[in-house]
Amino acid sequence: MREGLIRNDIQNKCQSLNEQLEFSKDIHEQVGKCFSRKQELKDLRALANDDQFAQSKEWWNVEFSNCIKEIQSEYENRLESIRLEMESSLENFNQQFIENATYSNSQNVLERQISYQRNEKGPISIVDVNSEGLFISIENTNEYKV
Repeated sequence: MREGLIRNDIQNKCQSLNEQLEFSKDIHEQVGKCFSRKQELKDLRALANDDQFAQSKEWWNVEFSNCIKEIQSEYENRLESIRLEMESSLENFNQQFIENATYSNSQNVLERQISYQRNEKGPISIVDVNSEGLFISIENTNEYKV
């Protein structure tokens, strides 16, 4: 029986030592991983501080700056195109408005003159309409250019 207890005790110690060995292996692996991570971080820091990284950063800054300038130039060109189109539309609208107002004003003047002539001088007849004006003829009088 004593041999059984000793054997059992040895097996328990062996089991305990195996568990302790596994635990030590796990800790050793984690420490190794931690050291390798630290080394990776050191390598990354060295790379970040390296000239190539600075050159790459400068290259990207130049590229972004060029892109922004290109977009700004395109925006300004489109804006100028829209401005010119709007100015042209406004100028056409103003020209049509002036022409309509001039035509309307001419019509009003002619209507007043014709009305005046009818009331004061008697019947009239329209002789000629051309680009220079309207010629009317009043009975028993000379021709007038309106």
